[in-house]
Amino acid sequence: MNIDLRENEILQSSYKAYGSDIEHYCAILAHLSTYFNDSVIVDLGTLYGNSAAALAYNKSNKVYTYDIEHRAEASEKFESEEFKNVEYIIGNCIENNWQGTVTSQALAYAQNKIIPFKTDREIFLSSKLIFLDVDPHDGKQEATVLNFLVENDWKGIMVCDDIGQQHPPMREWWNNIELPKCEIINRYSSGSGTGIICFDNQKVTYTSLSQEVTAYKKKQSRFDPASWPHSKPKDIVRFDDGTFKTNDGITGTWNVIRKADDEEVVVIKTWAGSLEIPITK
Repeated sequence: MNIDLRENEILQSSYKAYGSDIEHYCAILAHLSTYFNDSVIVDLGTLYGNSAAALAYNKSNKVYTYDIEHRAEASEKFESEEFKNVEYIIGNCIENNWQGTVTSQALAYAQNKIIPFKTDREIFLSSKLIFLDVDPHDGKQEATVLNFLVENDWKGIMVCDDIGQQHPPMREWWNNIELPKCEIINRYSSGSGTGIICFDNQKVTYTSLSQEVTAYKKKQSRFDPASWPHSKPKDIVRFDDGTFKTNDGITGTWNVIRKADDEEVVVIKTWAGSLEIPITK
């Protein structure tokens, strides 16, 4: 299988269909879904459901998205007709050694029939595409997933998030992988690192950015507050004039806002992005 991730009309149209006009790795996920039909896709690390939504772009596929914590935002997203091909699963499949069972209970009730249970093991090993994005980005859970797939002679492709330099344990894990792999650095890749591991004879083609733009993206990731929760702890000193400075020399602005639900948050901004920090009362 030849996977074309060059910046062509197919990739761009896939991303537009996902419903956003910003550059993001979800474009890659949406595009990859078009390489498979009537197949199983796994999203390991749901969070707010954006990656699962992108993977669900090709409606002929079934997407199983896993998380250890239920989030209302993701659940509400998957209740829409647009994402009826997504199954939201709460459970730790890694810790449970893929022995959990999954079934579409709502569908079973609606059709008044019994639907056979599937184990997590069956789901993973029958999948063609896996997106791996689990906390705490330490390379340990990722290694467990990789070893499980290798030991069971899995033949799909796995997309990995957060393999960049700002996550040293992840970077070390990524560098030690002996399977064919490709680190994607283009306008759609994550600032914290996007990589693809090929478990069979797949070949990935993509358009690399110039050295100048690549350096910019890496610098942007370091300065983007959204990446800080996943990096080494930072000390942030806030000044009365609405500016701040971190212990590693990053500067920006801050202010307190009240959201619609009356929750107060501190908004930290730099030239590369922003982060909302809830205020503990």
